[in-house]
Formats: sequence, C-alpha cells, structure tokens
Amino acid sequence: MEFPKSSKFHSCLIFLCASLLAQGQAFTTLTTFTGANGDGPAASLIQAPDGNFYGATSNGGGHGAGEVFKITPQGALIVVYSFAFNSGSPHGKLVRTTDGTLYGTTSSGGETNEGAVYKIAPDGTFTILHSFSNDVDGAGPVAGLTQAADGSFYGTTSHGGAKKYGTAFHMTPDGTLTTIYNFTGTTDGSFPYSALVVGPDGNLYGRTQGGINGGGTVFQLTPAGVLTNISNFPANASSGDGGTEPALLLGADGNLYGTTFASGTVNGGTFFKMTLSGNTTILYHFGTNATDGTGPKGDLVQGPDGTFYGTTTAGGAGGWGTIFQVTPAGVLTTLYSFQNKTDGQYPSGGLVQGSDGNLYGTTQTGGNDGSGLGTIFRLAIPSAPSGPIVTSVVNAFSNSPAIAPNTWVAIKGTNLAPAGDSRIWQSSDFVSNQMPTALDGVSVTINGEPAYVYFISAAQLNILTPPDLAPGPVQVLVTVGTTKSPAFTVQALATSIAFFVFNGGPYVIGTHVSGSDIGPTTLFPGLTTPAQPGEVVVLYGNGFGAPTTAIVKGSATQSGTLLPVPVIQIGGVKATVQFAGLVSPGLYQFNVVVPATAANGDNSVIAQYGGQSTQSGVLIAVQGNNPPQVQSLTLSTNSLTTGGTAQGTVTLSTPALSGGSVVTLTSNGVGAQFPASVTVAAGATSATFTITALNVSTTQQVTITASYQGSSAQASLTIAPAQ
Repeated sequence: MEFPKSSKFHSCLIFLCASLLAQGQAFTTLTTFTGANGDGPAASLIQAPDGNFYGATSNGGGHGAGEVFKITPQGALIVVYSFAFNSGSPHGKLVRTTDGTLYGTTSSGGETNEGAVYKIAPDGTFTILHSFSNDVDGAGPVAGLTQAADGSFYGTTSHGGAKKYGTAFHMTPDGTLTTIYNFTGTTDGSFPYSALVVGPDGNLYGRTQGGINGGGTVFQLTPAGVLTNISNFPANASSGDGGTEPALLLGADGNLYGTTFASGTVNGGTFFKMTLSGNTTILYHFGTNATDGTGPKGDLVQGPDGTFYGTTTAGGAGGWGTIFQVTPAGVLTTLYSFQNKTDGQYPSGGLVQGSDGNLYGTTQTGGNDGSGLGTIFRLAIPSAPSGPIVTSVVNAFSNSPAIAPNTWVAIKGTNLAPAGDSRIWQSSDFVSNQMPTALDGVSVTINGEPAYVYFISAAQLNILTPPDLAPGPVQVLVTVGTTKSPAFTVQALATSIAFFVFNGGPYVIGTHVSGSDIGPTTLFPGLTTPAQPGEVVVLYGNGFGAPTTAIVKGSATQSGTLLPVPVIQIGGVKATVQFAGLVSPGLYQFNVVVPATAANGDNSVIAQYGGQSTQSGVLIAVQGNNPPQVQSLTLSTNSLTTGGTAQGTVTLSTPALSGGSVVTLTSNGVGAQFPASVTVAAGATSATFTITALNVSTTQQVTITASYQGSSAQASLTIAPAQ
C-alpha cells in the first residue's frame, strides 16, 4: 500500500477539515389570559438578555385594544403598555434593540386608523413612529419588523399601497419610512401577512397570498426594491383566513424552511426546505397519522443541534394542536398535544427556544378548561438525540447543496463521530492501496454505496463520493458504530465544480511552478507570494467529473486528463490552460498561464465546465514586474495654525498590490502630527490621512515625505502659532 503523497493533496484537504422523542415532556402553563391582563396572543415571544420574555396580545388589557407584556421564565406577567383603540391593535412579533427599546406594529390605529409602527423605550415611553395612510404607503401591518445589520428595519403591510395589495417598506430607527415595493396582486402575489427574513446574500425573503396558483408565493426582494418571485405554492397551501402567515426561517445551512397551512398528501399542511433560488423539497406532510397535527402556522425555531420545532393549530391526540420536532431529514415527532384544559388551544404564534434550552410559546385561545383567552407555556424538550444527525451535505469548497461523483463533500451535523474523536485518515487506514470507507467505526453510504472517509469529528465529516454516483436525488446515511442517522436527501449532478480555496476563501489554492504557495504576502507571511503576469500557475479544483482514464473505485491512485479543457478566466480574461486533469483522489489540477494583462492586486478566478461555473468571489493575487511607486503627495492646504487639520493624499503610479501597499510617512519637524503610515487598498491608487497642527511658539515649515519601495514624494506645510 502506498499512501497518496501529493503534498497539495494534503494541504488542500487540511484546509477543508479546518473549515427519537415522545409525548410526555414536561409542559407548564405559565399564565392564562383573562382579558384584564390581555387576550389573544398571536405572535411568538422574544427573550431579552436578562432572561425575561416579551410579547403582545391583540385584544384585552387596560383599554381592551391589546398590550405589550413582559413575563419571567417562572410566569410572573407585567403589562408594559396597554393600547387604546386610537393607537391600534398589535399582532406581530416584537423586535428589541440593544438599548432595550421595543419596536412593533399595529394593524389599526394611528393617525388614519390604517396601522402604525411604534416603539416603547426602556422607561415605558410609547411613541408612534409612523402612521400608515393606505394608498400612499400601505395599511394594516400584521407582521412584525425585521432588523437589518445596520440597525434599520424592514416590514410589510397586508394591504393598501399604490396597487392596493400590500407593500414592503424600509424604516430607520427614527421612523423615516420608505416604500420599496408595491404588490400588484398578479404573479407577485398579494396581501403579505408574514415578516421578512434577511438572507445570507443580503436580500429579503418573504411570503404572500395569491400568486399564479392562488396558494401563495415566496419572493426575493433586494433592499433597493427589485422583486423576484422564486416559488409558487399550490392552490390550497395558504391559510386563506386573513391571519398571519408563518414567516420563513433561515436555517443554519443557508436554506429557507417553512410550513404551509394546507396542501400536502392529505391537505394537512407541509414542512418544506427551499433554496434561495426557490428549489423546494417537501420534508413532511402533516395529517399522515392520528397524532401529528394539521394546519402548521406559527414561526419555526431551529435548535443548536439543527433540529426544528414548531406548532400545528389543530389535530394531535387532543385535537387542539401540537408541538412538534422535525429533523432536517424530515423525521417528525409530536412532543405535545394540546387538550384545551389549562394548556390552551390554537398555538398559532410559534415558538422561541429560551436560553435555558426550553421551548416557550403562546396559544391564541383556551386555558382555564376552555374559558381562558390564551396561554403562555413552557415545554422542556428532551436532550439531543444520542445518535448521528445530518443537517447538511455540500460541496466541500463551494458549499453548493449539489454533489457529484468523485467529489470532496462536507457533511455537517451532530454526533457524527464518537465523542472527542477527531482525525484524518492515516497510512495505516489503507489496505492494498484502497482508500478507507470507515474511520474509527464512522462510515457513510450514498444510496447504499460506501463513500471514502477522510476526516471525522462530531460536527463534520469530509468524504470522497464514489466515482460512479448516478445523478438524481440520493440518500446520505452516516453510521457511528452500530447507530445509523436518519437518511438525508441531497441532489447529485454529473459535476459540481469548485476551486479549492484557503480557509473558506476568497484566495484560490495554487502554487508557483517551484511549489511555493500563491497568495498575497499578508495571507501566510513568509510563505505566500503573488503570481506574475505571464507566469504558469497550478490551481486545484473539486467535482469536475470523469477524466479520460477510468477511475478504479477506491484506489488511492487517480489520474487522467479532462476533455474538453475547462475555460478559466483570470481577471475577466480567458487564460491559456496547458493541462487539466485528475492527479490524486478527487484532486483536479489546472496548469494555467496568468494573462499578461492581469492587473496588480486581486484578480477574480472562475472556471466554466459542463455548463457550470465555479463559485463566485474566488481571487488570485497578482504582482507584475512594475510594482507601484509613489507618484505624488498632495495636501488640502499648505498652511495651518495650532489645532487645525488638513488632509494628505498619497497617489501611486499603479494600483496597490494584493493585501494593500503600506506607504511610510515621515517629516523633518515636530510641528505636525500624522500617522506613521497609510495603506493604499489592494487595487486602489490613492489613500488619504489626517494631519493635525501641534502647539508651536514660532512659525515652522514641516516637510512630509511619503515612501514606498524606494520611491518617495514630498509636500510642505507651514505651521503657525495660534493667534
């Protein structure tokens, strides 16, 4: 047996590695609403850093129009604010900012009784930030707000707007509201009752009623207001009762998850997974047995182990709704069935997982043997399953959810290896030059065929797929000892191409002909250097499919050329590919000539092959034989008095190198203060810095020098005493 000796094989994969339950859980009714303390909570709770929860009721309270409340994990409820009829009726989930301010929406009230956005300060001060006016900016915001990374908010109105079918809006924390989209009631749907979710791409995702089939849509909306309808539900999928639709949940794997109120094999609703492009997989059909419940409507929550939790509004053993758990593979377990006794009924608001690991939620009605007006409850969920659970299967370098034959794949989840066991394959794992199909009792099958296991840990496995993997939906199964995971379905394609990248990106893994690594000098100081225009570089890829030489299954020796040769572009220019082929298990090598026109700095790298493109955002660092020189140093003024400031600008002759060019700043005097250096960003030609005049007793002439790689430029500044 000979262990694969390709040094780049090992370095590439090391970077890769760096990157059942039952009814009867402890259920507690924390409080029952009676009208005076609120009536009809319809949205999920939120938890503050102090452990207390906040929520809203749409009715009841001191003035009968609803309230915002706080409740401790032990069940002590405090009314934070009682709404009057002219201030509206709150429905949606609250948002709490870092300073303790609560933001929410009312479906009515405000200046024209068309709904409003409000905030409640930590001291209890209530402020209406915006009143909707129907035709202009929409009306009836039922869903809560969604806070963006910059602190602003996005939301929807359920109707009104320019086309009368609802709107999407952006709002600053001070209440400046901008309508970014008006729904038309055609293919884009109508009446968006659910909250928006911000995707990993920075776009907004949400749901409407109506659409092409009449059962609702899922849309993508850019912050600038460009809407794309990515999915249409069947005609009977939506709730159709004018209430809130469940918001989408962005899963830990980057996909969207949600439920439909109806549709499915028995019209009881579904639990689905959807990619950001709209490809949908139905993971579970509700109503398929007597106890799983029907009509899921509340917001979902995902636990740390990847398991999802939610509620159905009907069905279950008691007939009044359920709390369920479902794995990413679609295995559902009913955790609790409501009885409409002390526990309530119609849990439409969804769940939140508290910092103590328990689930907290509300029922919209019931409690007190059916005479109550809703409840707040806690459910102690069981410990995480002891067996392996798969939460995602992706191309190991592009994170694409599609896999392919002879492709390195990352499997993520929980309990994927014995506790504390984490290692890569070793020479002793090979027998007769065959790659191992198990490490320490951990194995993986794809449609029943063994995969080759390179790395194991409790949270991640890295495997090489079989070379004869057939396209189509395939079942991935992990076995740890004698315990098998639920099957996880993933799509297999003929190819799933990607470049190998350092530490998840953005720089491509590549070498000079000498074997040293390519990258900006700052990537791995002393080890990486940029490529040069006209140089032949060696790049590495994943998932490019079958070479001209047949792959012997399981063999640690793999080779063969790729035909046709992939098209590779560097900096947007087609590069000459001198060799493309397989050189080690799953490791594709490309000898590429860097275009002579490649600019100094970071250049994009992309390959096209078999109708696919490699992942976006991959870069290669390039430095020509003409490194940038300091071309000039200019000042915004040539005289200052004590305490005054000026701006200096350093300009280079050509764009700065990958990682940026650090220009040193010095002077011949002490009358001015400025940084010791300024960095011109990669690809840029200039950078600015600030000069502050110090306290001087007599007028001084200060000459500032900017220096970089043997080049320099100067500028002079007169510093005068304060008058």
